[in-house]
Amino acid sequence: TIERTRTVFQRLSDMGYRNVEPFTLSGLSAVDYRALLDEYGLKASARHVDVGTPQNPADFDQILADNKTLGIKYFGSGATPIFPPIYTTEAEWVAYAQYLNELGARARQAGQTLMVHNNDIEFETVFGDQTVYDILMANTDPKNVVFQLDLYWATNGGGIDNPIDVIERYGNRIQLFHVKDMAPGPFPGPIEIVGEGIIDFPAIFAAAGGSTR
Repeated sequence: TIERTRTVFQRLSDMGYRNVEPFTLSGLSAVDYRALLDEYGLKASARHVDVGTPQNPADFDQILADNKTLGIKYFGSGATPIFPPIYTTEAEWVAYAQYLNELGARARQAGQTLMVHNNDIEFETVFGDQTVYDILMANTDPKNVVFQLDLYWATNGGGIDNPIDVIERYGNRIQLFHVKDMAPGPFPGPIEIVGEGIIDFPAIFAAAGGSTR
């Protein structure tokens, strides 16, 4: 596993990348992963890691400790609990948001920032006049929880203009983007290389006003 990670880091470094956002640590300890990052001149300021649910909480103290070793500022699960979907009521989503808010407060005390990353379901699932995305926003404190807007999934779940609508509504609560394009053709298209699809990134970035990473 370490050799596979070394190969990936070598290729990224050769291509000129200087920042990465790990999804897992590829079976390595945080110390060993950080050593590889340093070896190849890479920095991981954000990370996806499963932070659990109210029903199955994660070892959050270990996550915070690993984040400190890695140099992580922003972190959060790669998705809300949708693989498989486990919440079917508004109350369950509210409880999940409140759980995230509690974790976010602990992260803030440790000098780190908890983030929420979306897929499409957060925009497609609606209770009354609120999407799940709205519920997560409404039930977390901006001091404790920020959002990483995945532009492909926001488009997929809400339509071509949805990323801009969300940015205009929530402003600097969205502090990071996941930039993935959507292939042309019948909507929604599959994920495409950035610049070869239909998502209008310049308009999205302009709407954000430089407040995201």
